[in-house]
Amino acid sequence: MKVDWSDTPVSRLFSNIGGDQGEACRIELADDEQVTLRNGKGAELDVVKKNWGYYASPSFRGRMRRFGLRPALVADQWHVYFAAVQVGQEESFLSQIESASLRLYAWLDGDTLWEEYVDTARGECSGADV
Repeated sequence: MKVDWSDTPVSRLFSNIGGDQGEACRIELADDEQVTLRNGKGAELDVVKKNWGYYASPSFRGRMRRFGLRPALVADQWHVYFAAVQVGQEESFLSQIESASLRLYAWLDGDTLWEEYVDTARGECSGADV
């Protein structure tokens, strides 16, 4: 694992709501190395480097729920982003993405979404776009 520490402002997803985020570091992972991000309140997000790419985040319906996080997809006209929203902060999140001209594409923790996926994986398309 290689870590480059910095305090360089970086313009990213929410840069137009509250200014630029300060980039703490850049991490280069080798295959099968993991980094865990913590929020100081018990929630964690994992990123694991694999030979085929990256595995990011704990299970949406398991550890994320236990950590009080809601997975979401957020979109603008050209891009789709992943967000992990602290339970109880949904209104603040929605307000921030609206002010950034983004929209909530989907919450990814609902049972309906999961049931549609399982039906589609079995070849029983339920009418949802997959």
